[in-house]
Amino acid sequence: MNKKLVAVAIAGLLAAPLAQAQTANVTLYGRVSIDVDMVNYDGPSGDNTVGKVQSISSRWGLRGSEALGNGMNAIFQCETPLAADEGASGSSVMCGREGWVGLNGRWGEMKLGYGLTPYDDVKGFTDHQGSNGFENPNNGVSSGPGFAKNGLFANFGNGQTTTNSGAFDTRYGNSISYKTPGFSGFTLRTQYAFIDESPSQQAFGWDTALIYAAGPATFGLTYAYHGDFSGLGGTIAGMNDQQAWRLAGKWNFGRFQIDGYYDQAKYKFAGNLVPANFSVDQTYKYANWAIGVLAPMGPWTFGAQYNSRDKGLATAYNGTTNSYSPTYANLRHWDSGGGDHFALTADYSLSKRTTVRMYGAWLQNEGTLVGGSNTAAGTLQGDSSVWALSAGLWHTF
Repeated sequence: MNKKLVAVAIAGLLAAPLAQAQTANVTLYGRVSIDVDMVNYDGPSGDNTVGKVQSISSRWGLRGSEALGNGMNAIFQCETPLAADEGASGSSVMCGREGWVGLNGRWGEMKLGYGLTPYDDVKGFTDHQGSNGFENPNNGVSSGPGFAKNGLFANFGNGQTTTNSGAFDTRYGNSISYKTPGFSGFTLRTQYAFIDESPSQQAFGWDTALIYAAGPATFGLTYAYHGDFSGLGGTIAGMNDQQAWRLAGKWNFGRFQIDGYYDQAKYKFAGNLVPANFSVDQTYKYANWAIGVLAPMGPWTFGAQYNSRDKGLATAYNGTTNSYSPTYANLRHWDSGGGDHFALTADYSLSKRTTVRMYGAWLQNEGTLVGGSNTAAGTLQGDSSVWALSAGLWHTF
């Protein structure tokens, strides 16, 4: 008799959380997006053309919420990348794109964990097809010290070593995010990241964005600050503070949309940490801007975009090998960097979930460093350029 009572009690304990789980709302979602690309890299020492079949931010995820009463909900998200182009040879870390838990209610939304920043929220206003192909200005000459898809995006996880980057289009680990409720179309989101959780507690990040979205207009102003980062990528090492701001917006006129942004960034090194044989500045700045248009025509959506940048480490880009390994020699030619980016896009909707996406893009920087290293200055020679043609199939679920 006692055994039966114990069995009933255990069954009751197990049934309670199951019943509660049934009140939660959990959604499985994702996207499989694969492009076929032909990309030509042309530099002073030669050129080559590379064919690629690549996954464009394919992912699957789980998101959910549970009503807690009084208008408050518990929420979570776990979004994992898919190596849809390479299968087992790729790398897919669980929750590697987004991983957080939080609460929301009339007071706003609070999240703890890992994910994209407010700077990325505003940057996305001008992404015509996403953020991973050469058609996107972020992979052209903006949002970091580099050039042509190199060094322009970073995941700042745990530890000082993860911060050897100058990118502002990022994900923060070990972070706290708060978003206000909407007020007359305005929302404010701020995110602080304890990136380096070591005893020295050096590297941190803090992004904030104010967004207006009402009717045909969407505008955003964002500011990012990276404190005590370890470098600018490659072998340019040394503690530095980084900051950037961006004003971006788009306006939907019905038959077409116009979008654009203006962006400025600054990197400031602490103390003279460069090799003795180099005479370089401690502070570096750049500015860039873009203008674009999107026009839907039946199942088609056509787009065009131009992006220009005045300075930076475009000189660090090797047009022959498609490599990005900046050195202190590159910093001497910072003012000779920068470049231009042009892109044409065409999307054809097969259904609400399936789209054929095509683009052509051309990028050019204003000078390529040849032979530079951390011990030799190298020579500034000519321009580097990239052209790319792409067509792919994207399916969401």
